[in-house]
Amino acid sequence: MASNSQDDNLAIIWDGDDQRCTSQSPYLLIESCILGARYGNTTPYSSSMEMSVTFQLQWTLLPDSYLSREPAVEVIDRAGQSSFTLLPDMRWRYSPDMMITRSSMNVTIADSVPNSEGAWVRPGAAATIQGEVMWSSDGVLVNAPVDVAILLDGKRHTVLANGGGFTAELEMPLTSGDHPLSVELANLPANAEDLTDRSTPVMWIVVDGDRPEVTEVLSPRPSAVLTMEDLSELEVEIRVKELEQLNPNSVQVNWRIQPLDALPGALPVAEGMVMPTFMENRLSGQSIPVMALIDATSALEDGADLAALELIVWMVGADMAGNQFDDLLNSEVIPLGTWTIEQRAPSFSMQRSDIEYSKWGDLNEGESLTVSITVHNNGKLGGQVEIMIELVRPGGVRTELDQTYLYIEAGSHNTSDSVWNLKGLGAVWIEATIISTGEVATGPTLRIVEASPDGLFGATVAGVDAIYIWLAVGLMVILSIVFAALMRQGGSGETWVNDEDWEEDVANQTAMVAQSQAQKQYPSPPTVVHDQQQAVYPAGDAEAAAYTGYVDPYAQSGYQHPPQQ
Repeated sequence: MASNSQDDNLAIIWDGDDQRCTSQSPYLLIESCILGARYGNTTPYSSSMEMSVTFQLQWTLLPDSYLSREPAVEVIDRAGQSSFTLLPDMRWRYSPDMMITRSSMNVTIADSVPNSEGAWVRPGAAATIQGEVMWSSDGVLVNAPVDVAILLDGKRHTVLANGGGFTAELEMPLTSGDHPLSVELANLPANAEDLTDRSTPVMWIVVDGDRPEVTEVLSPRPSAVLTMEDLSELEVEIRVKELEQLNPNSVQVNWRIQPLDALPGALPVAEGMVMPTFMENRLSGQSIPVMALIDATSALEDGADLAALELIVWMVGADMAGNQFDDLLNSEVIPLGTWTIEQRAPSFSMQRSDIEYSKWGDLNEGESLTVSITVHNNGKLGGQVEIMIELVRPGGVRTELDQTYLYIEAGSHNTSDSVWNLKGLGAVWIEATIISTGEVATGPTLRIVEASPDGLFGATVAGVDAIYIWLAVGLMVILSIVFAALMRQGGSGETWVNDEDWEEDVANQTAMVAQSQAQKQYPSPPTVVHDQQQAVYPAGDAEAAAYTGYVDPYAQSGYQHPPQQ
């Protein structure tokens, strides 16, 4: 078998007498040996012979990777004649070295999908490791039983390879972290070497016992009210914590539109899911940015926003180890985000400035004033609002003044007027309440005082002292007279003459009025009857004789007796 070897030519001798093969080499173990005619029956005259030998090389044979052993055949007949031939085409090399190739390894781990970079597993996960043992020189499987050692987390697990293959069942470490998985051959026979590559592990086993969790929702803001336009292209930005690695193919963002403040299990108005994108391609870290683009409008029917709705969002998926997202504050029962959807409905409001009185200040008991209440509709739909108007006094005593209804268009306002008859002394104010929402607006405080019996100049009009009103009237009269005088002076000559006649008439009328007043003030004395005599007056008294009016007897100083008859 090795004619060119100087140590041992590994000769196999066939003896024609007993038809057996023998060998003196300690490195050969012959299992079978047959010599016969190549064609037909074997006879002493067969011209073509064939020899078939099955043997095993012993592990003690020294390997020599540089020696190509060349078989040779020598045939000797009974007469001692021989023939020798070399078989260079059947040269062979001997190497007992074996190896386990990484390509032959197959690792299966529960709830994990290993890849070329490694495997992410949960603590204590069951794993199955399979592989093949082959000769390093030609890749042929080693049929001899060989021990295979699997090293993981500082522990050594040994299995037996039969027919070149092995299978090992073991559990993953319980400690989170990175653990190398390595294999090697153990308990090899003498002169055999393990050429398995042990410079790098077969793979890295990443044990991950922590679940990924949502740490923050950046947008929309928690207090944001979403419009129907927002729902057509809503960006939801989330921050996720995962220290090992997320499984991007398993992560999805679920959304649901449901009635506002709906109980768990309520029938949704619309729902769906989207596959998020991982910004910056980050799959591990304390704050992994994740963004999902939601189009909910296409799933809603027309008029859906007439009802009070809300949007909830939660995230599902797992990391590479199969750990599902933490659902403590991230589920359809307790979502990671809830936003109110703007309702197409009336939205009524009012403020203190929307309450006005027709009179202010201190008002007399028994007076009446008008209370005007303005209500605004800030919603997107017109509607009717019910308002209750109350009188409130210190101490919380309330009296209902009016209860009314107003219809208000979207984006507009309307005003209700109520008559308030003032009763009861003291401070009092108006409170208006929107029945549907309970919103209350408080008006200014008035003071009701006891009515006083003031005269014309002591009365008040709309809270203004009457004397000021009379002063204003007087001022207007004076201004009118001045204006008329200016107009007369600026007129024509005819107008001036007419003005003089007018003044003369005024003077005559004034004298007649004065005479009339004098007669009323000083009555005539009793009439005295005398003999009719004609009085003779001096010439100088002609004017006096012409005066026939009444002469005041008391016009001169002292008392004057009537003239003697």
